[in-house]
Parts: sequence; C-alpha cells; structure tokens
Amino acid sequence: MRTLAANFTAELAAETAAFVLLLDIETATPVYYTTCDIPVVTGGKRYTPREFGVDRIAAGSGLAVGSLDIDFASVDQLLAALFLGEDVAGAGVLLSIAAMGIDYRVVTDASAADPTTFGADAITFGAEPLTFGSSGDDIVVPVFRGLISTYDLDETDLTVTVVNELILWSKKTLRKCQASCPWPFKGTECGYSGAATWCDQSYTRCTALGNTDSFGGFRWIRATMEKEIRWGRN
Repeated sequence: MRTLAANFTAELAAETAAFVLLLDIETATPVYYTTCDIPVVTGGKRYTPREFGVDRIAAGSGLAVGSLDIDFASVDQLLAALFLGEDVAGAGVLLSIAAMGIDYRVVTDASAADPTTFGADAITFGAEPLTFGSSGDDIVVPVFRGLISTYDLDETDLTVTVVNELILWSKKTLRKCQASCPWPFKGTECGYSGAATWCDQSYTRCTALGNTDSFGGFRWIRATMEKEIRWGRN
C-alpha cells in the first residue's frame, strides 16, 4: 500500500491544484517531459512541456508483466530523432504525477507548522495548512517505472509501449550452471598470467594456480543435483 503525503491528499480533497504528469525517458541523452503548459523544475530536472497521454495501464498484484502505452501527438523532429537516432529498446522510463500549486510550483511536503501566507492570510483546508513550494521536498508520486519495449512512429504520432522490469524474467540465460569453469585459460575472464601452461577448468586446479577469485563455475552444483528443493514451505 502506498502512503501519500498529507499535503498531496489535501490537494486531492480540495480540488484546487492542477495535477500534471512527469515523464523521464533515460535514453543516451535523457529527456524529461510534462503535460503542464509551462516548464516544471523538480528534483534537479527540468521538464519540458509536451502533449502526451497515457492510453492504457496494465498492472497486477502478482508477478505479472505490467505495461502502459504513452501517446505523443504532434511529433516534431527532435522527438523523432530521439527514437530514430538510437536503439531506445530497454531505455528506462518513469511516469510520475505532481500537484502544481496556485503559484505554479510543485506542492511540497513541508511541515504543517509553517503555513505559506499570501498577504496576511494562511491558506488552510481543514486543519492542514498547505505549503506551495516554499520549503521541504517536492511531492512527486511515481506511477509506473519500466523499460521501453516497442514504439510505433508515423508522420504525426508516436506511441511508446513501456513494460515493467519483470519482463527480464523471460530472458534466456547465456550461461548454464556447471561445476567446471567456463572461462578460456588465460583469457580475459580467467585473468591468469602465470607460468602454468594448462588448466582442466576445475576448482582444484584453480586453487593450485591461486586464481580462485576468477573461478567461473558453480562449485556446489553437483551436491544439489539430487536434492529436492522446496519453495515457500517448510
């Protein structure tokens, strides 16, 4: 369960603030966009206004691969070059939401003991005075974090599909578990540079050569081959 800051929930209840989306795309040159009509500066990042929307969010409580589609309208040369100029597959994406106060600053989690005053009057909703950008940390609520899976780009529109990190579970391993070392003798991974001229890839030989820090095998794999492994129960 996610716990939201008191000021953020107060804004939700009062319906006075403008809620905007913040989008981080961690390509080779990271870009930051917002649905706000003016630039938003928070967390040391400057979010540039751009028209985009979230078309679909698929998420669950189990170990499922969640996803969302981000739709960009009016694609310009800068955005098109970002996706066509490099391999963006696997780039990190973070979608967040923030509340913009009446002074066009992100609402903060500053102490309720320090109400912001405009003129002589403190702004309060119920018993909680609201603070707009005066002190404390900006309240930015992460909504979805994942990796770029695919995108569909035409002359005017761009749709980016983002999946969460659980997609990595479906990747096939490039190595198999084995008791012997897979590294070529005196190769880059092996790192041995002594006078010996042979190695049978065993841990015993690696010990004799004083190179066990680079041993790439799984020493105890044979001991577990005939064992029954139980998950989540006694």
